[in-house]
Amino acid sequence: MFARLSLMPPVLNDAPDTSRIAAVRVGGHAGTLRAAVLAILRERGEHGATDQEIQTALDLPSNTEIPRRWELVKTGAVVASGRKRKTRSNCPATVWVLSEFAPKPATIATVTPGDAPKTEGGAA
Repeated sequence: MFARLSLMPPVLNDAPDTSRIAAVRVGGHAGTLRAAVLAILRERGEHGATDQEIQTALDLPSNTEIPRRWELVKTGAVVASGRKRKTRSNCPATVWVLSEFAPKPATIATVTPGDAPKTEGGAA
């Protein structure tokens, strides 16, 4: 799964020079940072973590953590849990989990004709 990830973070063709410089600076560390994000999410299990919680745990600025988490989302390793938690500023934030802890889609019970509930009076 991670073989698809370049050591160099992606930079848009029309990105400003500052983005290109930042990508070069983090390039050698991007894999290590992604692994650290994965480790935090594995440790948190189903509880998961918001970006802010990941940043606090790893002592990373948001402009370093969010791109690494987003790279993991693009591989399918990390997914939004469908839950939100409040940040320090009391704003709702997405809770991220490893894909193995992703909520399972609700299963729809199928009813066969023999299982249909019976009503009095003959008509169903």
